[in-house]
Amino acid sequence: MEYRFEIVNLREYDAELLLASADWADTALALLAKGDREKALAAAVSRLRQMQSDERAWASGTLLLLSGILGIEEAVNERMREAGMIDLMENKVLAPLILQQYEKGRDEGLQQGVQQGMQGLLGELLMEKFGTLPAWAGERLQAASDEELHRWAKRVLHAASLEETLA
Repeated sequence: MEYRFEIVNLREYDAELLLASADWADTALALLAKGDREKALAAAVSRLRQMQSDERAWASGTLLLLSGILGIEEAVNERMREAGMIDLMENKVLAPLILQQYEKGRDEGLQQGVQQGMQGLLGELLMEKFGTLPAWAGERLQAASDEELHRWAKRVLHAASLEETLA
């Protein structure tokens, strides 16, 4: 078996060639390619209107994701509104669910960031006080809960050994 591939810079690829394809993915890629972005956006919205509901939901999500990457969210929302497609954030059922998931993800990310910060700071304090940390100590830090990290952070001030600190 032999595999060959070529890496291409999509920004140098002609959007017209992609728009000539009937494949939705090619239409989406046309937004990233060299050419008239407005024409590619019009084609994308037009093709969305022709899709069945399940396929349209996936394709709309792809388009919204690309719009965020490209910084054209307002243009995409306007085009979709003009085409009679719903704006999810105006939907009274979906918008609260989307916001709830966003807030949940934000809170989880914030908590994870705080925990990683605590692990890093405690690791530095332990190295400053006890020198290079053995592998087991690093593993304990990585697996520690928030409560353990707080408890160990207080202990590091008075403990005489690494083992006593992480007990």
